[in-house]
Amino acid sequence: MAEYSCELNNKVTIYRNLMDDSHIALRWKNHLRRMDKVGTTTGAQRYENAKLGLVWIGIPSKGILLDSKQSRQLANECKDAEQAKPRVVASAPAEPKS
Repeated sequence: MAEYSCELNNKVTIYRNLMDDSHIALRWKNHLRRMDKVGTTTGAQRYENAKLGLVWIGIPSKGILLDSKQSRQLANECKDAEQAKPRVVASAPAEPKS
């Protein structure tokens, strides 16, 4: 199970079955929906529920939930605990002063 906190105080929970990676269960607004995995060429994780028009797209930095029937975002900037951790960016070494 992965809990995602999204902008505008939205929450998404993803349930995975380790024996079956072709489906997930997605909880959104107190509704649990079965989502089918869809292949991508970009390496993003994409799951859809075609009947409802729900699309979940997961990339390394965030997730997004879309309504494909109404062409709109339902939840954006969704991050689990690991993705929400601050990232340390290494800086270039300082130039020696002359």
